[in-house]
Amino acid sequence: MYYIGVDLGTSAVKLLLMEGSGKICNIVSKEYPLFFPHPGWSEQNPEDWFAGTMDGLKELLDGCDRSEVAGISFGGQMHGLVILDKEDQVIRPALLWNDGRTYEECDYLNNVIGKEKLSEYPTEVIGQTTPGDDKAQITADIMEFINQGADMVVCSGGMSVDPDDRTPGGIRDTGARVVTYGAPVLPGAMLLIAYYEKEGKRIPILGLPGCVMYAKRTVFDLVLPRIMADDEIFPEEVAAYGEGGLCLNCKVCTFPNCGFGKGR
Repeated sequence: MYYIGVDLGTSAVKLLLMEGSGKICNIVSKEYPLFFPHPGWSEQNPEDWFAGTMDGLKELLDGCDRSEVAGISFGGQMHGLVILDKEDQVIRPALLWNDGRTYEECDYLNNVIGKEKLSEYPTEVIGQTTPGDDKAQITADIMEFINQGADMVVCSGGMSVDPDDRTPGGIRDTGARVVTYGAPVLPGAMLLIAYYEKEGKRIPILGLPGCVMYAKRTVFDLVLPRIMADDEIFPEEVAAYGEGGLCLNCKVCTFPNCGFGKGR
């Protein structure tokens, strides 16, 4: 039997054909264009997603017995806006997750909501930069804050697996020891925790997924108390978050008096 994996990314749809044993039989990638009609805007035609996926499936299964396909798993890119009419027909290009026309609203999220959790602790924010998707600049900015004496560096956004998600690579290029890239927690599965060693001091570097900017409770709420207490986090402890790792988004939030991320 065969199994198909489809990953609809920002720049291409990637398809994989695998046997039940785990043997990979074929991999296909179909690129499609991005459109930038104005500075900071990022759009794509949903029809291109469909056409690329259909063409990719035909190529992926070329020479195979399609009746042997037992299942298909599908994953899409991050949040975007696809606008339909009353007949469910697409009426304009989709606005992608990296569209920047709402920069004023994003600035509010980053500078007000994003810092509220840190304000619960005796912290001082010594600086903030916006290096974008420039991996070398991400690394340079992290190192600059460390050289300024930062006790912790927090990076937000760009934590997924698309080609323009450069934050994980920027963190790795500092030479920091990566504890985990990924956590069995929702919201917040793309968490990265790393430690940079300097003069006997262990400086945590966090790569936070975008959900931290808008979701009330995320993986950040689970790791931040440990980080602020200078209590080193280990991979097996992150893995244990998987038991109770789904925030139920209750109408009345009782965290931390609930099962979210409590593990065993």
